Amino acid sequence: MLRRITTPTMLIVGGSDTDGITENQAAFRQMAGRKELVLVDGANHLFDDVMSADEIAQLAAGWFARHLAGETVDVGPTAGAGESAEAVSL
Repeated sequence: MLRRITTPTMLIVGGSDTDGITENQAAFRQMAGRKELVLVDGANHLFDDVMSADEIAQLAAGWFARHLAGETVDVGPTAGAGESAEAVSL
């Protein structure tokens, strides 16, 4: 099933999550499209510390900037109460 994924995919795993690393490495090997596996040093399965959350946000932002450049992304479902949904061009 993973071989059918054509969308660029980033797998982010806590560096202290040995089970998660093993599972994501197996998934990574099966994927055929553009892909990246990133280990966040010292993070556990839940990424529950502030440093990990900040690093993950930076990794994700860089990934989207590289792979969605020039595309329009609908951010409507993430708009908060009372906010209007709009498209963002990256």
